[in-house]
Amino acid sequence: MAPFSPPDGINFCCVGVLPSAELSSILSKVVGYLKRVDPHARLRQYDDWWQHDGLHFYKRDLDFGGLFDIVKTPADLIEAIQGDTYVRVGIAPIDCKWYLRFYVDAHDPEATLEGDFDLTLPDEMASGFREGVARELGCTLQQEDAWSYYRRLPPRTGRSRYWGL
Repeated sequence: MAPFSPPDGINFCCVGVLPSAELSSILSKVVGYLKRVDPHARLRQYDDWWQHDGLHFYKRDLDFGGLFDIVKTPADLIEAIQGDTYVRVGIAPIDCKWYLRFYVDAHDPEATLEGDFDLTLPDEMASGFREGVARELGCTLQQEDAWSYYRRLPPRTGRSRYWGL
């Protein structure tokens, strides 16, 4: 398997955190859009440690049915999270055309479960997402070119940046 590198294009990043129930609903809509674009895509799940310590690990192959199962409920989101702080679930098709990342902070049992997500799409998919799905999500999204977005992701441990950016 070739090393993973994030796709080029536009990154749509959730501004702030969302309650886990809202995040689950939004992610279901995002996954629905991705499935409509390429319903037979073979997907890969990753443990995305970029914001934890700058690392990235393949976890398993899945299809859209498996991805819908991951985002279906807040409990499913929490079950999918690796467990360490700032470690996200990453999902991409095998060709890495797009990349979906999400996180739920489940470390404080007394706190309200909240999380966020971001989605990187190639230019040809970004306009359809922006004009259709993004308006229906009910959350604020920041948009920027993918290279700039990934370059500024800070590993919390101070390790070097990713991919020589």
